[in-house]
Amino acid sequence: MKINLKNIYKSIAFAVIGASAMTAAGTGAARAQNGSVTVPLTNLVSYADLDLESMQGARILYSRLRKAATRVCLPMRNRILADDGWQTCYDSSMANAVRQINKSTLTKVYKEGAESGRIG
Repeated sequence: MKINLKNIYKSIAFAVIGASAMTAAGTGAARAQNGSVTVPLTNLVSYADLDLESMQGARILYSRLRKAATRVCLPMRNRILADDGWQTCYDSSMANAVRQINKSTLTKVYKEGAESGRIG
């Protein structure tokens, strides 16, 4: 069985991105509390099957990233508080993921989504 390292890296990428997004979001980061230890939450998103040079591939990845950011930031959701940190977590996660993947087609789809007000 032949292993394609390029595809492995594409699958692992979002776990790293998610960790840095959660760290960068600071107080808005989704975190699991275990005593005095704070652990950033991540969600693995594979895009090895996508052609990110095409708009279709970028749109599919954007959808996957939105779902992953929503899941990662879900612990921040508080139905009682108006500003529960969820939006900050989500925005930071999405911006960091798109920046680190660094594909012009994905950046374009991301900007279109931000302009249309699409969120989690």
